Amino acid sequence: MTQWSDYSTGRRIKMLRAGMTQEELAEAAGVSVPTIRKAE
Repeated sequence: MTQWSDYSTGRRIKMLRAGMTQEELAEAAGVSVPTIRKAE
């Protein structure tokens, strides 16, 4: 079984945003879309 620590930061963000678009996440987090893209 894969553990949380086995995932990259980008993969964790993708998993946690659960159906949100990058644009929606950026707005909710108060950051730019390019920032979200770089993190993922």
